[in-house]
Amino acid sequence: MKPVTLIDTNVVIDLLAKREPFWRSAAAIFDLAEQQKIDAHVNALTLVTVYYILHSYYKIPHKSILDPFDTLTSYIRVADVTAQHVELAMKSAFNDFEDAVIFYSAKSINGISSIITRNTDDFSTADIFILTPDQWLSTHSR
Repeated sequence: MKPVTLIDTNVVIDLLAKREPFWRSAAAIFDLAEQQKIDAHVNALTLVTVYYILHSYYKIPHKSILDPFDTLTSYIRVADVTAQHVELAMKSAFNDFEDAVIFYSAKSINGISSIITRNTDDFSTADIFILTPDQWLSTHSR
């Protein structure tokens, strides 16, 4: 059975912006997804946030963002963000609202076992495994 994981926004940005020293670990995770060795998800909010950051902060042109999105979404599932996820996030003990929304979106994915993020501290109240890309890769390389 393939591991089921949700990839956090910061890991997607690491990959697409080639942020040093993080992007290689992110690329390894996405390579496993492309090879269908893991069942990887991002949520819809992640794509919107990544687009905004890449376009506004990194000044990457529109098409140069959407083309990689098209490729990524051919092998990574996009999880829904619902009104219920937002309501749960607002009432949660999370200190970061966006991460709370990501967490509740992840919890609605059948068989979810982990969230891959570089901001593990933001998920301290989570009841599923929260791992950095390097931790996830070392745990699943056996």
